Amino acid sequence: MTWLIVLLAVVAVVAAALVVARTRSASLKQRFGPEYDHAVEENGDRRNAEAALRDRVKQRDGLEISEPTPEASALYVEQWFAVQARFVDDPRQTVADAAELVTRVMNERGYPADDDADDSDDHSTYVSVDYPHVAAGYRMAQSVRIGAETATIDDQRQAIQNYRSLFDELLNSRAASTDDAAAPGAERAEHDVS
Repeated sequence: MTWLIVLLAVVAVVAAALVVARTRSASLKQRFGPEYDHAVEENGDRRNAEAALRDRVKQRDGLEISEPTPEASALYVEQWFAVQARFVDDPRQTVADAAELVTRVMNERGYPADDDADDSDDHSTYVSVDYPHVAAGYRMAQSVRIGAETATIDDQRQAIQNYRSLFDELLNSRAASTDDAAAPGAERAEHDVS
């Protein structure tokens, strides 16, 4: 009879552990979306991926992320339009300039970022916690920037669009930047990279 009680207790503990694990997995899947699948692929299995994602959250929570001032946001949006307007004339340089501008915004916000190509995975790690839906695009844009010599014009166009998505998220500037007609050369630039 004692062994039956012990067995039932063990089964109950295992069942509770499974419920907790599934709840934790579901929570991470919901928070990270497609980035969850990327982490599983990158780490080889679900358990390692989930540990890595929880570690990302801890690292991100240790950062002092601040919102940009409206003045800084307006200046960055203006700089973005200037960068984007040069796409037709020099797409490769435009990708590099877009990467540099996104890096400056990340730094101002408090994300540890620099223009070192070797650190692009570290940047996407932080980005994936706050903006998981644009993290894959950011990684793609970084790979185009790094391999600029072999990137096609379509790759470069997509990289600019991906940098723009992250840029908008970082500045919370969708509303500010949707009025593209207000920026000089914006109409031409929109057509150039769309």
